[in-house]
Amino acid sequence: AWLVCRPVARVPAGDHRIVVAEVTGGDPAGPGRPLLYHQGRYGALRD
Repeated sequence: AWLVCRPVARVPAGDHRIVVAEVTGGDPAGPGRPLLYHQGRYGALRD
């Protein structure tokens, strides 16, 4: 899957910045499983 996004806001959050974006296009098709980034690590959803 892939998304095309247009940034609409940038919010300061400590030493980070949160980017809020509007999805303007994309395609949910394609092989693979969702990828997550949480607590400094990458992982995947499980059934």
